[in-house]
Amino acid sequence: MYTEIKRVIKREIFNTIALIDSLANMNCIQEGLIPIKYYEKILKKVSANESKMNIQYKLSNGKICKGKICYNTSFVLIKNMNTCMIFGTPFLTLVYPFQVTEKGLITNIMGKEICFEFIKPLKTRELNLLKEYLISHIE
Repeated sequence: MYTEIKRVIKREIFNTIALIDSLANMNCIQEGLIPIKYYEKILKKVSANESKMNIQYKLSNGKICKGKICYNTSFVLIKNMNTCMIFGTPFLTLVYPFQVTEKGLITNIMGKEICFEFIKPLKTRELNLLKEYLISHIE
């Protein structure tokens, strides 16, 4: 499920499209999307799709904004990723509790409904599979 978001790093605003992926254990960002000066050097080994990757950079203080509401979260820099950004479990934890509808991922914060609208509407089958996965993993 893809959504359009605004991200803020040190007062610079970047608009991008992100994949919301409940199977991802980290928030990831494509190399070259944000200037390297905003990252900090780390060395971490992770597995993705049964392959090992070395992660060398982390963005610790990224803000994901929808309207006037911003969520602080971190990202790891991934080389050769074919998606601009992936919102994984750390992001979903920030917006929890949420609902997934045909329109998007909907949450409430400070009495205000926030919707991360899907760029392409989900098909009923996709929505049902997602709900089944989320329910079975949250309980």
